[in-house]
Amino acid sequence: MSRFSNLEFPQDPGEADSPDRSVSIGEDHQLAEALKAYDRGDFERALRRYARALEDNARSRPAWLGQVRMLLEMERFEEADAWADRALEVLPRDPEVLAAKAWARSCLGHPEEALALSDASFEGGSPTPEVWLARGEVLLRRGDRQGDECLVEAENSGAGDWRVGWRAARIHMGHGRHAKALSILQRAIHREASAAVLWVQRGECESVLGMRDAAEASFRRALELRPDCPAAMAGLGQLTRLGVMGRVAGLWKRLQRQ
Repeated sequence: MSRFSNLEFPQDPGEADSPDRSVSIGEDHQLAEALKAYDRGDFERALRRYARALEDNARSRPAWLGQVRMLLEMERFEEADAWADRALEVLPRDPEVLAAKAWARSCLGHPEEALALSDASFEGGSPTPEVWLARGEVLLRRGDRQGDECLVEAENSGAGDWRVGWRAARIHMGHGRHAKALSILQRAIHREASAAVLWVQRGECESVLGMRDAAEASFRRALELRPDCPAAMAGLGQLTRLGVMGRVAGLWKRLQRQ
């Protein structure tokens, strides 16, 4: 049995794998497909691809990192923590693996251990965006507003990579800071306006902030870019339900005043 079998899933009908799963189609191909899935916000499919890349190369750093990050994205923190430990066996003291483990420990309610791991992730030299993002999450979860500065550093060190902004915005959203997230998403969209996930995230922020018309426009733009985007369809559905509820509430108030 493969050492990675506990992270495998039934194959999706839409996945274009080799008909014969016993024939490897290569680490590079799996990593490329994982990135495509990630860019669509399909973290579960990306996780499958990273697991298969590890079947091809058990020392693949991108696969180890991608696997732990996808578990974090899906809020499967105990698994992310465990797999970060396994990654460290292969990649000892790797700054980005340490950062990912810090993120997981923080979310599991171990703030001091998370901070120590985050400190260790900075010992490897110039910190990458991943290291800054994890530091931002760890500090914000501690109630330390210096986490803001870390997320700014992540963007600044990301060399214009829209994915860094996307992740920074989601961290802010996770802490109920939708106005800050919206500002970051605007910059990310300026860099990559064709990414449907950015428009979906923007719509979600606008919806929370009461910007209903703007949110609807963002969700519709996401659907223009990706007609099968379930998150955009869900967002529009939620706006419709809120609109109906608002009209009913308004009617009820008017009836009470009569």
